[in-house]
Amino acid sequence: MAVIHMDTDETHNVSWEINQLMSVIHASLPLITNAASTLETNAATDAALLGLIAELRAIVDAFTEVTNAGDDISLRLSKEAARWETADQEGASTFTGICTVLGPIDQSQLVAFAPKTPVTPPPAAQPAEQTAPAEPMTEGVTAVPEPTPAVAEATPALEPAPMVLHESLWSRRANELSSINQEIRELESQSRSNLSVADARRLEELYDQRGQLDSLMREGVTVGKPGPNNFPEGQCTWYVASRREIGPLHGDARYWDGVATETGYDVGEVPVKGSIMVWQPGVHNADENYGHVSFVERVIPNRDGTFTVEFTDNLNMNTNAPTRITITPGEEGVNFIYDRAGA
Repeated sequence: MAVIHMDTDETHNVSWEINQLMSVIHASLPLITNAASTLETNAATDAALLGLIAELRAIVDAFTEVTNAGDDISLRLSKEAARWETADQEGASTFTGICTVLGPIDQSQLVAFAPKTPVTPPPAAQPAEQTAPAEPMTEGVTAVPEPTPAVAEATPALEPAPMVLHESLWSRRANELSSINQEIRELESQSRSNLSVADARRLEELYDQRGQLDSLMREGVTVGKPGPNNFPEGQCTWYVASRREIGPLHGDARYWDGVATETGYDVGEVPVKGSIMVWQPGVHNADENYGHVSFVERVIPNRDGTFTVEFTDNLNMNTNAPTRITITPGEEGVNFIYDRAGA
């Protein structure tokens, strides 16, 4: 019987390279979207320009599908390599897991590969989009002030006690994902031939767990249908209430996270797609008296532990070209309202 060898070191490297390439493409898509939006404002009835805009939109859609497929392939390759390592160390006589990735393989097409020298994965390189400083928030957050207490709901006379956040469901998920990635990096730093059977199995489990958590974090918060909107039109609170369900949230923006905690919402420090970003007065140019709220459109995790957050608000309602800012979980004056606890 012919012996088939799978170079798992090389397979893990390929998986890593695919993942990095997909991250670069994914981070660059907003640039194409922004270009299309800019052209669209000047297109008028220019047929040629409108055609170019349509092509740019199609490119974004196509590359979005490519990145999703690439992420899936990267994860599956890593998992298959881990399965081969486990089977090889256990002395399995047959193992056909790779066929689930590449499709059925005819016996005559199988080739025996000689083992190669273990390859050490190159150092992690940040995508250009992530290493670049985040664009500052649109200047003039104070340009459209929140309504005075006489117009909106009255501001409490006394400052509320500092809110103490519990570790929210989404914060736990983010922390668990970070821990899993760290353990994966430690195991992958070892030569595959030196991994014990237990370590190889653990690595496969970690790939599964990471895939599940990645999927949850990408899907984000379950955004309910907007309800009645009694906020003055044009204010940040009005805009967020028009984008998602906010339940009993009321009053000035600065109090939303506290009210959310008291009324059964999950509130935390980690940005998640679909969540409400609450800024305290003066933080990131938020109004000095009322604070600010915005709707999180998308979140890009950075390798240094920060997150690039794309958001819209009453100052920029263009979902195709949202404002971007870099957020460090736990930084003072910024919290996120997710969904109802247990939802």
